[in-house]
Amino acid sequence: MVLVLTLCLGPMQRLPKSCDDVALLFQARIEANGRLVAPAPPLPAFFSAEGLRVGLRGWTGKQPVLWAWVLGQALKLRLAWLVNPLLASATVLLLAGLARALGGPQEAALAALLLALSPFFLEMSASFLVMAPALALALGFAWALWTLDRAKAGATGRAWAAVALTLLGLAWTRPYTGLCLLAGGGAWLAAGRRRPREWVAGLVACAALLALSLGAQNWLATGRPLVSAYAAYDPRDRLGFGPGVGLFWTWGSPGYTPAKALMNLDLYLRLFAGALQGWPWWVGLAPVLLLPLLRRPNRGDTLLLALVGAQAAGYLLYYSADTIHGPRYWYEITGPAVLLTARGLGALLARARSLGGAAGRWPVVAVLAVLLGTGLFLRLPAQALALRTANHVDGRLARAVRTLLPGTALVFFDSEDRSRYLEPFGLQDPFLRAPVIFARDQGPVEDRALRDQFPGRTPYFWDGRVLSLVRWRGCAEAR
Repeated sequence: MVLVLTLCLGPMQRLPKSCDDVALLFQARIEANGRLVAPAPPLPAFFSAEGLRVGLRGWTGKQPVLWAWVLGQALKLRLAWLVNPLLASATVLLLAGLARALGGPQEAALAALLLALSPFFLEMSASFLVMAPALALALGFAWALWTLDRAKAGATGRAWAAVALTLLGLAWTRPYTGLCLLAGGGAWLAAGRRRPREWVAGLVACAALLALSLGAQNWLATGRPLVSAYAAYDPRDRLGFGPGVGLFWTWGSPGYTPAKALMNLDLYLRLFAGALQGWPWWVGLAPVLLLPLLRRPNRGDTLLLALVGAQAAGYLLYYSADTIHGPRYWYEITGPAVLLTARGLGALLARARSLGGAAGRWPVVAVLAVLLGTGLFLRLPAQALALRTANHVDGRLARAVRTLLPGTALVFFDSEDRSRYLEPFGLQDPFLRAPVIFARDQGPVEDRALRDQFPGRTPYFWDGRVLSLVRWRGCAEAR
């Protein structure tokens, strides 16, 4: 918790650092006012931003409506920045509980330590992103599956209820991740060959619940049960392959292909293995790869591997080359990956002790301490330094607005760089009623037209460093 708050209050400055953070906060501000959409703004070109859309229903973000509602309630208390750090503490405790159920108290302590010091976990927990609650739900889902598998016949009702509830939460936060984890968990249950009629009926019911929840969420976001907010924002933002799939050029060309999917897999595997603990990627993979060589894999190992493999395989169908906040599309398997790492290290310590007695494990402990120190004292500070000015969000605009602007203002900003909108729109009121409104600079004539829509507001221009008064004949003449 202390490390997350240090990141949140320091380098992150309680500000959104990515387009998804901005879209989520924007949607949260709408829902804090008891609505799902805001009225369309005048002259929408001035207010265009990645992740926000102006449709027939109005102005909205493309992020999950339920998590936006949660953040919206926290916004009323000015504590939206605190929600994910609080969830981080709960997630560590949840991981420790699952680890204890799988392998005992020593494994629980090691797994909790690894997660609490993970640079990837700390960065994501300091953001506003929906992946933070999804990680907790994914751990709850894994624990529910384990409990279900261990339960005696006729005593599985509570376990199935826990599986359904965690999947319901995933459906309203990260529905595709929920589908991937359900597929992996279902395959794992099938491999156990216990009570096949029960688990087939249960998994079918869970899949139906997931589908109905997704349809309800789509209806709330777009008015159409079969069209997600992502697809409504841009039809290219969808699963599958083809020349019309993918918002960005990936690997040097438009579209998405199976070959690009394999390149994405290689990229994400190396990024995830390196980001998880801040170690070189091959060191991060070593404990997991050594595990089957040190002891015979058990039912708990296969559960964790099934969940990790299902999400990695599922996201082959999505153009996930975007690495803002690291390999975030794999974030929900951070828990199972940390558990596998802890299990590999535990097996290594046990083997060292069997070979060298009680003193035989100290070299392993020493190497582990050095590796943890590397992540904590080298990787994390470098990560924090990069986050301070990530995507041109450094807090200077927020401070300038707070200290320099009297009365009401219309602040134009440079729209040539696609990331320059993040800090202005991270502060934007979706209803354009706040004392300060932010808009993209479109040139002198167009800017004058927008000013006419907001009479009485003093025009300013933000160049990324200085907030200057516009002597009105157009923003271009003020620079």
